[in-house]
Amino acid sequence: MREPYLSWPEAAWLIMQYSVCANYLFMPQLLYSISGRLSWAVPIIAIPPAMVGVWAVYHLHTRFPEERLGQFLPRLVGRPLAFAIGGLYILFWLGGALANVTVFAHYLSDTKLQFTPVTVLVATNVLVIVLVSLSGLKTLVRVNDALIFIVAPFLLISWLWPFFASKLDFSNLAPVRLSELTADPLRLVGTAMSMYHGHLITFITGPALNPPGRSALTAGVAGTLASVLTFLIFTSMPLIAFGWPYANLLTYPAASFLEVVAPKTGLFPIRRFDFVLTVFFRYIMIVAAMSYFYSCAQTLSDLVSPSARRMHPALVVGLGITLVVLSGTFKGIRTVMEFASMWVILGAAAAVMTLILALVAFLRSDAASGR
Repeated sequence: MREPYLSWPEAAWLIMQYSVCANYLFMPQLLYSISGRLSWAVPIIAIPPAMVGVWAVYHLHTRFPEERLGQFLPRLVGRPLAFAIGGLYILFWLGGALANVTVFAHYLSDTKLQFTPVTVLVATNVLVIVLVSLSGLKTLVRVNDALIFIVAPFLLISWLWPFFASKLDFSNLAPVRLSELTADPLRLVGTAMSMYHGHLITFITGPALNPPGRSALTAGVAGTLASVLTFLIFTSMPLIAFGWPYANLLTYPAASFLEVVAPKTGLFPIRRFDFVLTVFFRYIMIVAAMSYFYSCAQTLSDLVSPSARRMHPALVVGLGITLVVLSGTFKGIRTVMEFASMWVILGAAAAVMTLILALVAFLRSDAASGR
């Protein structure tokens, strides 16, 4: 568990989890509000900018193979700018962790555990991710794997059952109107740029990626392409099953199969083990929150103390307390969703900044020489 090195398949698997788990509960609903019935096309449109981002991260990794983001930023752009640019990534990752530890806490407090305060549920989630972060990168990967393998069978049931029930109607994806896709071009571009952001985890693996160099590119491409199929399923399945505009009328974030399946439809056998599924879907959010929180804590620790071998425990605990305090600003699932729509803008800004950093590294051939 404490072995520091990651192979490229492990990194690719982590990249896929990083993108998919974070966006599962809110991205489909966000896409419906942007592109309507044609929202299923956005995961395909998002592939080219994602591949550009993969190349940018790969280029930075090859220039600084022995360093993480917070370690090479001061030498690349100078210490003052390093804190400003690093702060952008830290805010993005901290916002992702905040949304993920909060959304299911509100759902459980409103439905299953109504006598348990939201703050207690959030604190329970935060305790898990703080302990994992203190244990190191390899522990993060293994805990993520364990949670994903628990959830995977239930995800497959929810995806495959409609096919066996013969109730899917692919004609619900038609008609195709390009006007729907381009109705909100700015939000469309921002969402497409931030959708597949899992490759940013390479900034955190740094020297742990073994072998260094091209394995970062291989892991980035493989992990991103693995995310595409999953996003297509998340986005298109409710459209195929329920049609438009009904898929957009779902009250639970992201057309979750826990809420979309009314008893009358008969499409999914979820009501029979609703509480168990609720717990398992909560694991998905924990996977995402752990990855974001670890990225945030590691980058902040590297900026403060680039030569430290491990993250400062006090800093990690302090960030965890910050998450619990900030979660109190959300008054319900709706407010979490509103925050998530703004958080996507931070993701687009981080994607653009990654390209700028890669360009600066390309132009500054002296940046990688010496500490």
